[in-house]
Amino acid sequence: MKIAQINHYRCGESDAQSYVWVPDDMAADQLQVWVDKAQKEYDIAVQALEKLHHPLPPPGYAPDYSKYPDKTVAEIEKAHAVRVSEWAIQGNIKKTAQRNFGQILKGITDGKILTFYEVAFSISADVDWGHRHGKKVDYGETDIKDFYPNFDTYPGEEDGS
Repeated sequence: MKIAQINHYRCGESDAQSYVWVPDDMAADQLQVWVDKAQKEYDIAVQALEKLHHPLPPPGYAPDYSKYPDKTVAEIEKAHAVRVSEWAIQGNIKKTAQRNFGQILKGITDGKILTFYEVAFSISADVDWGHRHGKKVDYGETDIKDFYPNFDTYPGEEDGS
């Protein structure tokens, strides 16, 4: 696998870059095709989220029968099941819209493209800066964040399957 850079533009200016792993034989034009598809999928997901003008409140774990003294148990349970289903649909819409660009690329390529932290580094080193509280250390071309796309494992760990 090789690393690929994706440049993001807004209003004609470079806004940010994403880094993903692509197969060694992937050409730039093929990556561009996938990037264009991922952008469309991202836009569709955001539009679906924006259509949730009035997000639903959580349905609760069980129906509150005391709120409906004039209904039967079956009617209350049926209405609660509908709310649970609608809540799940809304949750899926939110989850889909919250994916980052790399996760979308991975999904639409069936794992041919991987997000940056999904590939274990072949070589690494450690540096201990000691106790430099309040003093800035410029680490270089790095964004410090806790993001690991596979929330069950971290880079270099077995996937447990």
